[in-house]
Amino acid sequence: MRKIYLLLVLKVLLSSSARAQVPASALADSITQSLNRQFLGGQPSPQQRAQLVRQQLAESVLDQQLHQIPLLLDYLARTVPQSTLTVRLREAMSLLLAAGAYGPLLQRLGAPTIEADFYRYQEWPRLPNEDLADVADFYIASHQEKLAEMAQRLPAAEAQLIQILLDVLPRGGVSPDMDAEIQRFRQQYPDSPYSFIVKSFQKQEKVKAELRKWHVREREEWTREAEWASKLARRKSIRKWRVAYDTWELKSGRPSRFRYGLDFHSGTGFFTSRLNTAFRPRYNMGHGLDFGWDRFALYLRNYIGWAEARTDFSYDGHVWPASQTINYYVPEVSVGFRLVNRQHFMLTPFAGLSWFIFTPPSSDSKANPALKMNVSMRHPFIAGINLDVPVIKTRSGTELGYWMLKVRSGVRVAEAPLQPALQGTLFYLDIGVGGFGRMLRSIEAPPYR
Repeated sequence: MRKIYLLLVLKVLLSSSARAQVPASALADSITQSLNRQFLGGQPSPQQRAQLVRQQLAESVLDQQLHQIPLLLDYLARTVPQSTLTVRLREAMSLLLAAGAYGPLLQRLGAPTIEADFYRYQEWPRLPNEDLADVADFYIASHQEKLAEMAQRLPAAEAQLIQILLDVLPRGGVSPDMDAEIQRFRQQYPDSPYSFIVKSFQKQEKVKAELRKWHVREREEWTREAEWASKLARRKSIRKWRVAYDTWELKSGRPSRFRYGLDFHSGTGFFTSRLNTAFRPRYNMGHGLDFGWDRFALYLRNYIGWAEARTDFSYDGHVWPASQTINYYVPEVSVGFRLVNRQHFMLTPFAGLSWFIFTPPSSDSKANPALKMNVSMRHPFIAGINLDVPVIKTRSGTELGYWMLKVRSGVRVAEAPLQPALQGTLFYLDIGVGGFGRMLRSIEAPPYR
């Protein structure tokens, strides 16, 4: 209520002074005395005085009582210490320009201390009625033609300066056309006392342009960082999900210790000693079943090889002519222990028993019964090494498995019982494709991806 009453007193004093043509000094003294009486007979603080006068300045623009503005500004300059912020230079420029008080305005802009005042006032903290300059700028934009017509009565330099202010202040910046106008002003009046203020407009516009460029660069950098952070977060999320899925497989769906598998393979081999003299191996193929318990393995395999007689081969009263196609069969039963059990490969040495027999193809035996003969070999022991390389991991219901590449190499000593001189060793190397699986003991819902 006190503030409202004080504002009413200010209005009455100012309006009565305008009607009675009271000098500015007398009006300021009356305002001071009125303010002093409102504060219980004491002296109001400079901040309280500045706050109330700023409110009156805003109301003067809104009520279009513009003749009060120079008087109020002069009152603040006379009664408030310079160390107390009252009105910024930017606000004073807009207020005086809106009031058409070009004399006080030009006096401020041409003062020797304009540069110091310009930078000093920019460092003050926030004030009440911060929209004071905006209110004045809105009035200037609405009455620009009237104010420009009033400026025509000034000298050329001052009139041109007022035209620049009328364009720059309401706009809040310097347009390209006005930048050219400011440049012409500086060239035409290089020693003008107003050079600093028009130069500051151009400098502020350059700073704004640099800030805009900086903001563009910052946005681009922030965008790149956001994209990088998004990719990183997605990678972390994928890795986290994979870890959760593997943990789920190991804990929620624990594989059984028992495993089983099937593979098909093909390869080649060679004979040594008299076996190599009698037969030339070509290739072989076969299939096999695997069963395991932890690291132990049981292999059931069958090899079918193709060879040919190098020379006429006689055995037990039968003769196989040279170049005769011969099949050899090597069924095998062996056990192994997985020495290396890594995620990407498993290495298992094995040993067992096998049957080794040479015989001509059944089609040749039917066509020539004299060729029908079986040559079985002694020494059934076989040994070798098996390498499994998992390629694709699969899961179907309660079964967990792998598709894999299988590389298998073995050796088997052979000797013909009716011709002990016919002996040697079979070495073979096969590569196959197969898979193995395990049943899962318990099933829970997998983690959501």
